[in-house]
Amino acid sequence: MESGRRHFVVPLLGYPGLQLTQTTILRALTDENAHFETVCALVEKFKPDAIFYIMDLTVEAEALGAKINFSTNQSPSVGGQVISSEQDLKNLSIPDPGKAGRMPLFLKVMERMKKTLPLPKAAYVIGPLTLAGEIAGVKNLMKTLIRSADFARKILEFTTRVSKTYAQALVEAGADIICMLEPTAVLVSPKHFAQCSKPYVEEIAQSLRAVTILHICGNTTPLIPEMIKTRVHGISIDSLVDLVGVLSQLENGMAVIGNIDPMKVMVFDSPEGIREKVLSLRRRASAQEKVFSTFCHREFSGTGLAGENFHSNFILSSGCDLPPEVPLENVAAFMAAGREWLPPIS
Repeated sequence: MESGRRHFVVPLLGYPGLQLTQTTILRALTDENAHFETVCALVEKFKPDAIFYIMDLTVEAEALGAKINFSTNQSPSVGGQVISSEQDLKNLSIPDPGKAGRMPLFLKVMERMKKTLPLPKAAYVIGPLTLAGEIAGVKNLMKTLIRSADFARKILEFTTRVSKTYAQALVEAGADIICMLEPTAVLVSPKHFAQCSKPYVEEIAQSLRAVTILHICGNTTPLIPEMIKTRVHGISIDSLVDLVGVLSQLENGMAVIGNIDPMKVMVFDSPEGIREKVLSLRRRASAQEKVFSTFCHREFSGTGLAGENFHSNFILSSGCDLPPEVPLENVAAFMAAGREWLPPIS
């Protein structure tokens, strides 16, 4: 084997796979077979080091009774708030993942992934603060955080239980990795994040027998110190964040996942440009990465990759979920550049 190393390459694939199976977003998110076939097609085509199923941030809100706006080729969205008072909250119950909304569809997809795909398998759950915004309305939630801290706490305790119950069911179905999506957190200060997201993310992470990732879209630079304290195994960062600077802050085997721009680079750049940017990121990360990562060791060391010298705490990925229009040749260029061998860490 050539002396050197490569990094784990785990882009947030999903929607580009629709090109492989010639299906729509609507069908993939409402039809178990279409979803599973798309995931399998991505694995066969690109052979990533782990695979996520297709992202959908509306699953938990739908299970709580929220109206979901579906369209053929756009991601679904929540169409209206579910709660506006404490009585509304009291009227809600924790959804049964085996019965509520489309939760059973995602559980079945994961069960089939577990039986079929011989690589680490990853699922998404929505973060507690973001789910609170989905069911209460983001603007209303922001006001509630300031004006009625006790009510906000009750909402967050409830949404934590929802996400934790769903995440546990996904792990039982076969998920090796749970990625918590907390995009609403980018709207709050580090102080409010420490109070209104961090403890609840940590509660979910500590309850799971799986690798855990926290992903927040946008420029999370001010939140990074608090994100690191959430006790997840890895933090996933968007392209607006200095990945090398994040690596310099990590400790205790935590990994950083990212952060090639999913739109500007992956959609609009050429395969040659993507290769250059991926290799540049990898080289810059090498100055701060650590050889061992709890994230890598826990889920990857038992795979066929175990003998290779690339147990770094930097996981090469996209800064966020790749959009459907990413050219497949660009994904191939990303994967190839991620697999190129670099000199050993000195």
